[in-house]
Amino acid sequence: MRKYLDKYIFGLVLWLVLAANAWSATIAINITGSIDFIDTAYGGALTLSSPINGVFVADGVSGTGFEAIALDLPPSGLTLNFGPYTFYETDDDLYGSGFPLAYFNDGAAVGLDFYRTDAEPGLDLWIAGGDEFVLFDSFTQMDMLKGTLNFTPVPIPSALCLLASGLFVLLRLRPKTMA
Repeated sequence: MRKYLDKYIFGLVLWLVLAANAWSATIAINITGSIDFIDTAYGGALTLSSPINGVFVADGVSGTGFEAIALDLPPSGLTLNFGPYTFYETDDDLYGSGFPLAYFNDGAAVGLDFYRTDAEPGLDLWIAGGDEFVLFDSFTQMDMLKGTLNFTPVPIPSALCLLASGLFVLLRLRPKTMA
């Protein structure tokens, strides 16, 4: 019986390792940020201590070279939280289909392209192809807020392979029972 169990466990671990290659095409990125500048004319709800965070999931990341992935097509997605405001990829209403975009260099996230009119009453949010954002008055083109974003990958597929291989080793090391 143990012989068959070992083969079953080995097959499961092999399947997880092979499946990890397929999972590597889909990547989840945590976004954190900070507001670095607030104009004295700004009277909105955001402050220097307002939390800025979010997540995006991109499908089709190759891992080599520079590439742009459209986030408004499933299974990709984007959520951005700027203090009390939450935006999704469908909120990017400047260009329509094909935006927002996430930018990758050798599989690592390096920027976003996102535009939201009326992100805050009378103000637009613009993240232009990188890690900096601006909240500005679209009529006067005056920058009200400026800040930066950081992108951190979520390494779930690798953790699953590591967990599976660890379980396999633990099962192999357990004491054999006498029949």
